Amino acid sequence: MQLSRKILLSKALALGALLALAAWAPAVAAGQDDFKGWFVALDLANTQPNSLDQNYAAVTDVATGFSERKVMENDADFTYRFGVGYSFGKSLGRLSVAYWSFDSEDMAGDTTYNYVYPTIFGYGYNQGGSYASYNYPVTYEATSKVKATTIDVNYVRPMAVGEKFAVRWLVGLRSATYEEDQTFAAVDYYAYTTSEAKHMKSDAFGVRVGAGARFGFNEHFSIEGSMVISVLQANTDAEANRTAWDFPINPPPLEDQHKTSDDNVRGEIRDIDVRAVWSYQMLDYYLGYSVSTWDGLVADPLNGGACCTVGTATGSSRDTIAFNSLHGGVVWRFGKGK
Repeated sequence: MQLSRKILLSKALALGALLALAAWAPAVAAGQDDFKGWFVALDLANTQPNSLDQNYAAVTDVATGFSERKVMENDADFTYRFGVGYSFGKSLGRLSVAYWSFDSEDMAGDTTYNYVYPTIFGYGYNQGGSYASYNYPVTYEATSKVKATTIDVNYVRPMAVGEKFAVRWLVGLRSATYEEDQTFAAVDYYAYTTSEAKHMKSDAFGVRVGAGARFGFNEHFSIEGSMVISVLQANTDAEANRTAWDFPINPPPLEDQHKTSDDNVRGEIRDIDVRAVWSYQMLDYYLGYSVSTWDGLVADPLNGGACCTVGTATGSSRDTIAFNSLHGGVVWRFGKGK
């Protein structure tokens, strides 16, 4: 499955057709590839994270024994991208640097008269698998924090195909960071408390290649699209902790901890973007939709949900997430038209 997908992506890049611009080269209308001078760009977006699959608990019905897997509802959040660069004019291309950031927090909780098995931590030395809170009612709360950033250095070179159609290719470098925190806390009728927490962080660096196209309907309006692939090497660190306190019967808390570190993690990011661009004098305005798919560096190295006590719903082994964005922005150019 993975191999077939990579082959299709490679063919798409080789053909170059219909895909355009750098994942973050500023949008330009027909004729603006000859612009020479500096430019600054700002992009604002509503970004929805997908496939985070943050399983924080399994709730088992007391009467039937059936389990429900509880997964965090990850909401869309505001993101921004800022870029600055220089265009060399005469179709010689442009060099740019861009910064993108995503930062969100989510929360879930409930009071239930069923068994609650936390699934963030998994197996431990002191408590074995996930310990159920069974003296119902049980009140629990889970939280999630996700941060992702990229810093790109891109060189984009245009190639005119016709009066209104141009193809561009891109080479560049990318630095990417992915950081995730999860917590779970529960207390039951007899004040038995349990809490679990996990933190992971991946830092990645690698090369970017891409291709794309721009079709100008007139001097003020064009449609653009792009596909760019970043091939990265990452290092991932993760730590998970669990504390249980059976107060007042057993005051000393039971604690468990897991740690892991891997300096040779495969990372890949695929960016696809389609946008409509309006150009007036030295300003471009655009509105578009983009999908950024992250592989490898976002894998959870301490997946507790797939290894817990018999009777709970199991988790999945996550390797891929995506950020889908409805975005718009503006590009300011400072220099000569030719």
